[in-house]
Amino acid sequence: MKYIKIKQKPYCCVGACIEMILKRNNIINFEQLFIAKSLGLIIPFGTQIEKEEYSLNSFFKKNNINLTSEYYYINNKEEIKEFLIKNSDKDIMICFKYTIFYSSDKDEFGHMVLFNSLEEDTITILDPYLNQYVKKSINELTSSIVKHGVDNGAGFYLIK
Repeated sequence: MKYIKIKQKPYCCVGACIEMILKRNNIINFEQLFIAKSLGLIIPFGTQIEKEEYSLNSFFKKNNINLTSEYYYINNKEEIKEFLIKNSDKDIMICFKYTIFYSSDKDEFGHMVLFNSLEEDTITILDPYLNQYVKKSINELTSSIVKHGVDNGAGFYLIK
């Protein structure tokens, strides 16, 4: 498994994912709540990474972290598989609609997780809310991305 698990604090899924990515890259002096606040955290809505001032790249630059982020909205199963295979050695955060991905009746909201691996049509992600690795079908991932939509930041955040 790529990451050391860190359980997210309330509304800090993005912050927790970034903290795990930083630790994987031997950058250990940032805590998820600081990260989330730097990314414009508003409770109960989450971060505002779609705004330039709160973007991941802005956070990396302000904190002298030698990483960059690229956003990809991909809503086709085969293209998603191709993207994940091509970038499997990099850090990838995935944003989707929680209730669709987990077939849950909880409140409708977006959620951020870390990509771990892909085997045929099964994706393994690390979910900071559940604090565990989860296996799901690529079809479930695709539909949860489509339902959350590009306007809500659904898709893939490639960190390199």
